[in-house]
Amino acid sequence: MAHKHDGEVECAGCRRLLAENRLLKRQNSTDFLTGIPNRLSFDKKIKQAIHQSEVRREPLSMTILDIDFFKRINDKCGHDEGDRVLRELAHLINGRNRPSKVFAARVGGEEFMILFPNTTLNEAKLLADSFRILIYQKISVLIQDKEVEVTASFGVAELHDGEDFQDLIRRADKALYFAKNNGRNRVSCSHGHKLSLP
Repeated sequence: MAHKHDGEVECAGCRRLLAENRLLKRQNSTDFLTGIPNRLSFDKKIKQAIHQSEVRREPLSMTILDIDFFKRINDKCGHDEGDRVLRELAHLINGRNRPSKVFAARVGGEEFMILFPNTTLNEAKLLADSFRILIYQKISVLIQDKEVEVTASFGVAELHDGEDFQDLIRRADKALYFAKNNGRNRVSCSHGHKLSLP
């Protein structure tokens, strides 16, 4: 014979399981160090954004950014300071200063990706450059008693007809390495097979 309290216990157990499932889902989609979305979240979001871009016939752009000389920050300042830099950068690119349609994620190490829905390549280049300047102005570390500004390099690409998310990421990544190989602390754009700096 069931007791009145059995249903309450079952409901309490269900609520606990639902809460635990929500927590696991959030942990699975969030970078534990910075608190912003992770690569899994980004891959899901970019697929949705590409579909939306195709249906609405709107532009879609993205950038990959990488902190310049991050290994030196870790080596000279320690990993705690490196972690602080990552958290501050995540706060800047995912904070109130960003346009609401922008989606930012930490995708590994010192690398972040930002998705710009309904944004052309030129508009995304300007947004990436504003993030670059913000990082330089707001984040610094102390190396041998000298304050050193943190910089980042950016690779920007706009979705082309017939591309999938991997094609778009690949082109943005090539543009990032072009920026790194041409002096760092800059934004480089992918124009199909051509790369350029502003």
